[in-house]
Amino acid sequence: MKNKLYIWIWVLCMVAAVSSGCRKLVGPTKVTVVDNDRHYVPILQGEILRMYWTLRNDGEEPFVIEDVQPACSAIKLVSDPPAVVVQGDSAVMIFDFDTEKNVNMTSHIIRIYGNAIPDGKVELLFDVNVVRGTLGKTDYEERFFSRYEGDGSQQGKKIRRNAYDIIPMETNTYEIHFAPNKNEILPESMVEIERIAVLMQDNPHLSFEVQGHTDSVGTDVQNNRLSQARAEAVVAALVKKGVSENRLTAVGKGAHYPIADNSTEEGRAKNRRVVFKKK
Repeated sequence: MKNKLYIWIWVLCMVAAVSSGCRKLVGPTKVTVVDNDRHYVPILQGEILRMYWTLRNDGEEPFVIEDVQPACSAIKLVSDPPAVVVQGDSAVMIFDFDTEKNVNMTSHIIRIYGNAIPDGKVELLFDVNVVRGTLGKTDYEERFFSRYEGDGSQQGKKIRRNAYDIIPMETNTYEIHFAPNKNEILPESMVEIERIAVLMQDNPHLSFEVQGHTDSVGTDVQNNRLSQARAEAVVAALVKKGVSENRLTAVGKGAHYPIADNSTEEGRAKNRRVVFKKK
């Protein structure tokens, strides 16, 4: 009987040792949020403000999401967040802000807890003017800033800034860069891709013609082919972020529409661009 007891104790110790040896502690990691401090366009009281936030893991460890805590009960998480965002990957978190019980300028914060550098949390901040139905949204926004700018109040300490999800102009140029003579989007341009994806998710009526442009180096045939491939690469990147392909059309413009002098490196760099034209 004693021998059997010793055997069982030995087995349990071995299982514990193996389990502890296989366990890997997850270290801190760098998490980047695209536009983590936002001012939204005014919204009528009672409307729902839907917000899309892209979290990108730029660190060397998986980002483990432990908890999501909006500071206001009017903010609801639309879908369950991923448990883990692996290195180099991104996750989109969607929140709805119910303005029924809010009015005037309202500021809120959403905290996402996990192993993020430096203090174990990621903070999403936003503010918006919630307007009663009897008032004009644009006029209210202007009156609000005019009243509070520089008066020393808490609201006045906020610097006047453009609305985050303001509808773009007919044509917009974005800083999307590619590897030389390739259609490979460089990593530093993914922030722009994510910003455009969020804009389109927040404004589902928007559709774009994505125009690729090159400098004058190379033949017309080469530049036409390269600009088309780059425009298609941007469309593919946006589709991967959740934008419907039906809302995007890739068009290569080659080197036929320069905006700067192609005889200088600075001018050629400006001509290598991606333009979004509203359809």
